Amino acid sequence: MEILEQITAILIGALISATCATSGNADELLTRFIEGDVSVLEENQKEEWFIPDFNDGSFEYEYTLLDLDGDGENEMIVQMKDEPQGFSAVFNAERDKVYCWGSDSVEMNCFEYPLDNGMMVSEYDYDGAVSYSIYAYDTTGEAKHISLLFIREVPASNNAAVKYPDYRIDDKEVTKEEFGKELKAAIGDHRLDRTSWILVK
Repeated sequence: MEILEQITAILIGALISATCATSGNADELLTRFIEGDVSVLEENQKEEWFIPDFNDGSFEYEYTLLDLDGDGENEMIVQMKDEPQGFSAVFNAERDKVYCWGSDSVEMNCFEYPLDNGMMVSEYDYDGAVSYSIYAYDTTGEAKHISLLFIREVPASNNAAVKYPDYRIDDKEVTKEEFGKELKAAIGDHRLDRTSWILVK
């Protein structure tokens, strides 16, 4: 029994060490990439996604590292400094290469940002209404819908028949107070502060 316990302890220790090493390697690869080493970027990623040169000085970018898929390893979220609506992207490190899980730079009234609990938010502001789509990544990089919050407090400019004020959680009509409480609990309490972001140099 004592030998079995020793073997078990050794195996657990090895597993923990391997996990830590893998996580550290992921952070290292992602950091090398954001600092300009494009050799770690998997082939054809720039053909599949819009990935700008983060180091050419055209714009200022910032990044943060968070575990978005719950596997114990960090992903990297990159955005234009203070302007995620200008550009945002998510990168994952796997098998010694960096992969892009998503990149957005098209709609200035739609932008994505991470929360400190590993969730992501896609916020869409249009014609007086705001929708907040909360989602999470799985380990394959697929986005899984979690919840949808919607608010309209002013009339639509192109359709007088659109209801307002209108507060909804997963398409269920709620009161303003219920909406505000859910918005704070699901998003407001988990927004990253400025110290969580690192400026790309």
